[in-house]
Amino acid sequence: MQLWKRRFSETVCCSLTVFLLSGCGAVPVMSDSAAFEDSGAAGEDGAEEIELVEPVALPEGWERVEYRDFYDAEVHDAAVYPYTEEYAFSLDVTLDHFNFYPGEKVKKGDVLVYGNLEGIDREIEKLEEQLQAMEEEYQEYKADVEESLVDPEGNEKWLKGVLENLEKMEPDNKYEKVPTENPGSDVTSGDAGEPVLTEEYRSWQEEYHYYEGEYRMQEHQNNITRLQLSNRTALYELDHAYQTRQLEKLKAQREKYIISSSMSGEVVSISLKESGSQIAKAEAVIAIGNDSRKLVKCEYINSNVINKAEEVYAMINGVRYEVSYQPYSAAEYSSLTFRGETIGSTFGLEEDAAVSVGDYAVIVIVKNSVKKALSVPNDAIHRDGNGKYVYLHGADENVITPVTTGMSDGAYTEVLTGLKEGDRVLVSSPVTAGTERYVLEKGTFSSHYNGNGYFYYPEVCDIENPVTYGTAFFVDYEVKLYQYVEKGDTIATVHVKEDTVTFTRNEVRLKRLQEHFQEWLQENKEPDPKELEEQQEPIRELEELIADMNRDYATTRIVAPQSGIITWLADYKKEDELRTEAVVGQLADANTCYVVVEGRGMLHYGNQVKVYYEDQEGEEKEVEGRVVNLSGEGVSKALQTSYAMIQVPPQVAGEMTESAMQGNFWNRQGLFRVETEAEMMKDVVLVPRDAIKSIQLVPYVRTVGTDGEIVARTFISGGNDREYYWVIDGLSEGEELCLE
Repeated sequence: MQLWKRRFSETVCCSLTVFLLSGCGAVPVMSDSAAFEDSGAAGEDGAEEIELVEPVALPEGWERVEYRDFYDAEVHDAAVYPYTEEYAFSLDVTLDHFNFYPGEKVKKGDVLVYGNLEGIDREIEKLEEQLQAMEEEYQEYKADVEESLVDPEGNEKWLKGVLENLEKMEPDNKYEKVPTENPGSDVTSGDAGEPVLTEEYRSWQEEYHYYEGEYRMQEHQNNITRLQLSNRTALYELDHAYQTRQLEKLKAQREKYIISSSMSGEVVSISLKESGSQIAKAEAVIAIGNDSRKLVKCEYINSNVINKAEEVYAMINGVRYEVSYQPYSAAEYSSLTFRGETIGSTFGLEEDAAVSVGDYAVIVIVKNSVKKALSVPNDAIHRDGNGKYVYLHGADENVITPVTTGMSDGAYTEVLTGLKEGDRVLVSSPVTAGTERYVLEKGTFSSHYNGNGYFYYPEVCDIENPVTYGTAFFVDYEVKLYQYVEKGDTIATVHVKEDTVTFTRNEVRLKRLQEHFQEWLQENKEPDPKELEEQQEPIRELEELIADMNRDYATTRIVAPQSGIITWLADYKKEDELRTEAVVGQLADANTCYVVVEGRGMLHYGNQVKVYYEDQEGEEKEVEGRVVNLSGEGVSKALQTSYAMIQVPPQVAGEMTESAMQGNFWNRQGLFRVETEAEMMKDVVLVPRDAIKSIQLVPYVRTVGTDGEIVARTFISGGNDREYYWVIDGLSEGEELCLE
């Protein structure tokens, strides 16, 4: 059974009660001559004698004292949400662009949003160039020094080897004895026979001292050069390390201009601000949802209510699910209220809950309950100076019977002492029941949503003339407005007039450079790699330029840079000249085309909807869509919207856009009709409205017992419309009701 309802916002405080009436029809007025069924004992022990009183203006009806179940419950509208993480920049930035949009899948680590990196990228590029220049300068200096040391260090090594050989050749006979009076001796005089250096040794010594001096001078010169290199290296390493740290800091700062996803999932909300907008630090700009973990969210419920409740559970598609309340800390609550955030309550679901994101739910809070309590209608209870009492109805007289009471739902009250089951008490307004019967069935309860939407394209790219060399002339368009195209499809055809003068000049120049290079190779049989690179670089650059010119001259078509929908085509005519990078059209990404509908309160992320549009022949067509943005309790204030974004298949987005653009602007308001059964609760017991008897705002029904007796009962209602209430607890499928 499929039913519609209006939005149900009131909280129903219900109690499940039971009373017996005399039959399916009006309750009779009992007189004093009626048969007496029960004695007028005030208590079950019968110890107290009750005075018999015949009051003036007695109530005109009676009801039985019966056992009833009492409930004090609240019901809150809710929905199933995915686990969601919101992302913000850690500093004030200028927005550059989004990499992903609602409905698109992302992986952990994907870049989601870019701030404007132009300034910091310039700083990074400048510092990288400085570092590269520093490295090249140092490496060049180091190479020059090391090259200048090759021969001196070779000489130093040779001299050291000579000294080592001379040391090995040192004569064993160093001294000889000569007379001291020997004139002309260059040996210090002494006693006769004093030893002096031999001629052989003196000759060796002179040679050794010569090479030792040469070695020391060469070593000293080399050490000075090596020290200079070492000092320069130390300074370079200090400067390089400092500059590297500065670069790392800049790159770390750059990361703050980029938001990456910390988990895999789907984009569920973005801040729809344009490129160039200012984004404040900590302002949420995008949210990622992961439906492997599902949550139920509703309007805010104070944690004290939750903590004191006997039961808290969720009802989704007619099934009860246990939930775990996720409270705010005092600091979180204070921060949210300070920022003016809409505060909701979140409940965790069972791991294996068979529900889907977007499902309608209710949170049921049973504050208090009493099972199988004796109870009477509220208007049967009276009060005087001695306390509460009822009129116990008998065959010949009515007896004032004192009672003590407990829980009440406003219609019936629990009686703790003074009465027993089956007693009859006088009431002013006995409940009546009609004779028509109705058997309770399960069905689907929902709100029928019917709204109008329009197309929205958050991402549009230009289709540009790619010809740089030569002059391009427009021939014709190969597509029409709002057509869906694939990447690489032809958008327009062109022809290109060559610049033969420039092309010939470049060919001649290339030939001369190649000839010069061959001559240089003949002169340099073993060229230095660096010089070889310098000789080849201008040849390569000119070859690339000529290849680019040939490619442009051969261009005959302009193609789509990506898949999407043609949203605009320039007004070019055949043989119109196209400037370099002239925009010939615009292309919207078909994967991020949305039907937007206002008043999204009834629609939730994940809901499936039907979108209706007319094709070019005026025939109505239908396409399935899905709501892909979160709002309400699902996201923070910065990401909340008053509309739902509905994603449709990209293959039909072009046809829908074409349909939408027919006619003038003023006739294009509400371009698409959107319908769905929103806030749907499946497989629940439905109670016709004409079976409801509202007693003190509490809904009651009259069920027919197996013995034919009419039993008045209340139930916990999840909502209602003009025709039906749906049941959370208290009534079952197959039970029979009396209608009004």
